[in-house]
Amino acid sequence: MKYLCVVFVAVTCFVLSWCQSSPKPESALPEPAKKCLAQENVDYQYAIDFHSGKIKLEDVSAAFKCFIHCIVEDGGYMKDGQILEENIVKAAENITSVDQVRKIISNCKIVKGGNACEMSFNTYMCISSELK
Repeated sequence: MKYLCVVFVAVTCFVLSWCQSSPKPESALPEPAKKCLAQENVDYQYAIDFHSGKIKLEDVSAAFKCFIHCIVEDGGYMKDGQILEENIVKAAENITSVDQVRKIISNCKIVKGGNACEMSFNTYMCISSELK
């Protein structure tokens, strides 16, 4: 699970405390996360329900996809639909092998989406599946 925290979704993981067995209260979220939740009108519980598997992939809201987009753009892990590989590698350098991070990024660079939110979300899902 540590890889999920670092590779691309680092900000998302810390923001929603997904690396822990139980999420922290919404009030404990960093300001960027609160900003993205509010900006995209996403309920914190929805994000927790998605992570726990209560929401099926085909039922994920467009707003949640845009929340993921907001988080990865603000975190510096994607810009204009492109993965910012060096930023991800730098974030992961003290936790996992750079080679493994680069391999995962390479496998997920081909992901597409109909818009920026879908692209970010699909990339997030690709990296998540690569880590399992």
